[in-house]
Amino acid sequence: MSFVQVFMSASSFFSQLYVKSSEITPYLCGYEGEVELKAIRPQQSNAQVVQELYSQIEQRNPEAGSAYWLTRTWSLLCWQPTYLAFISVYGFQRVPTLTQLIQYKTDCFVTGYQFDELTVEQGELDQVIVKAGEQLRRLFDEYREDMANWTRIRPGFADHIFGDAIIACLLQCFYAQQVSREQVFEHARLWLNACRLPLSLTDTLLEKLPSEQLVQVRKSCCLIYKCDGRGLCANCPRLPENKELLAR
Repeated sequence: MSFVQVFMSASSFFSQLYVKSSEITPYLCGYEGEVELKAIRPQQSNAQVVQELYSQIEQRNPEAGSAYWLTRTWSLLCWQPTYLAFISVYGFQRVPTLTQLIQYKTDCFVTGYQFDELTVEQGELDQVIVKAGEQLRRLFDEYREDMANWTRIRPGFADHIFGDAIIACLLQCFYAQQVSREQVFEHARLWLNACRLPLSLTDTLLEKLPSEQLVQVRKSCCLIYKCDGRGLCANCPRLPENKELLAR
């Protein structure tokens, strides 16, 4: 099948996407019409909204430090587009125009979305993976370049978090039986290539012995342990058992 662009109404693909995304988590809620929330919009400066998000995170967790505030802010910008890409690809074998995604900011969080443009593309699975990855790359480059106007955000830092989110979503698809064990590494390479991310991130997918369970040990650390009362995540590279896995 050749790659084609399909113009669909919100009552078809997008209504299904809204239902599916909100089933996965109510925080991933699709909207139609006017929304009375502060928006992160495509192809324009979002410095004011994103700086406000950063400041709210700083005020809530002053003890955690600037590295955590930046990491949390960037992770929040990336989570919805990444989830929507994977839901669209593996749930519908289609890709909406992710570069036209509007996201909404609440207190210390990014939750809720809608699309400026209600178009969708379809094709073979490998084609839609590539298309989705390319669009995520363009969207996140736009976010990072906008943030770089008011804070230091290194491309390598941003890409490690981006890549870890890609692998995490792919692993979720594997456990949901949408991707076979044989496909996981092949699809990881497709996504990483399309997103222009290091293929070495496939090394973060590991078999946990003796069960041979497939797990992820992230490249990046979310730094949540710097917040009072919080510890390391199960897939954190700082955990001793995960360091052992990586050293095998």
